[in-house]
Amino acid sequence: MQEELELIAQDLIKIVDSNSKDYIISDITKNTEGWETDIYFFALISNKKQYEFALRIYLGNEKDSKLSAEKEFNLLKILYATNYSVPKVFLINIACKIIPNPFIIMEKINGRPLYSLLSSNKDQFESLLQNFFITFHTLHNLPIDQFKPIFSVNNMAENYSFTKLLYYILESRINTMENDKIKMELNQLISWSKNYHLVADSGTISLIHLDYHPGNVLVTDNTHELKVIDWNACAIGDYRFDIAWSQILSLPDISYFNLIESEYEKVSNMKIIELDYFLVLMGLRRLTDAILSIEGDSGSLSMKSETSHKIKQLSSHYIAIIRKLEEATKIKLPFLTKYFNYTA
Repeated sequence: MQEELELIAQDLIKIVDSNSKDYIISDITKNTEGWETDIYFFALISNKKQYEFALRIYLGNEKDSKLSAEKEFNLLKILYATNYSVPKVFLINIACKIIPNPFIIMEKINGRPLYSLLSSNKDQFESLLQNFFITFHTLHNLPIDQFKPIFSVNNMAENYSFTKLLYYILESRINTMENDKIKMELNQLISWSKNYHLVADSGTISLIHLDYHPGNVLVTDNTHELKVIDWNACAIGDYRFDIAWSQILSLPDISYFNLIESEYEKVSNMKIIELDYFLVLMGLRRLTDAILSIEGDSGSLSMKSETSHKIKQLSSHYIAIIRKLEEATKIKLPFLTKYFNYTA
């Protein structure tokens, strides 16, 4: 990666220090925690100043990875300009010549994931949690017209485009599966949600992160600000999709699952209605992600090949999702239960 960063730095130095031509690249490290992208951290030293960066490389097929890189880069530029809590981005490259995948360069956030502080800092637990949900709610109240060019949404009053896309993705995934019993149960959940659709899909549309959890929120070391990262999945849609996805990710921790809804209601001063509909669709998203990855199709999800191994270690998480879907729909899911017990 040293040689690639040397080439990248030629353009990067013009942005951060236009008066300098001499620089040193140091402290190159790789983040091993991501599921969908490769991330490297490095420092650029110029004129006795040190600039710290994160290099985010988008995996998957060429078309989708380029679209993901462009979407996240342009979104972060707008969010940063509006003073929303995100890293500053500097550079995008989709030519796939220096590195055989699209990438963006952003500032490195020196801090810790919120989840590590929530578990270790009992004195600040309540204030950290409150800021976490205030930041979440603030996202859903940003004016969405400014994001229109990124998502190509022609009518921002239309609240069905993301839902239609989600159904298309889910049904396409299910159709590629070979296990007929698994497909049957997943299609039962799809049918349940479509029967519920017209009742529930009536909320206000927002910019939604679709992966908002304490692992994707960093607390800066010096100022203790929150910085939201990993915007790869973001979309325009009903804000309840965001809440439901955060709940799905929290399982099997039922206390935190319930706390997400109650704390969001507290900071927003409103009651969240008909969340079961969104919970079922987000549960389907999570389960189909896992099944395709386990069956060796993680590439179609733009996930790393080793992701399937991580998923197999999370059997209790997926079983808890299945139980929540059974509770919401009153549909028994024995084959899905057996599948995720078997793959543990």
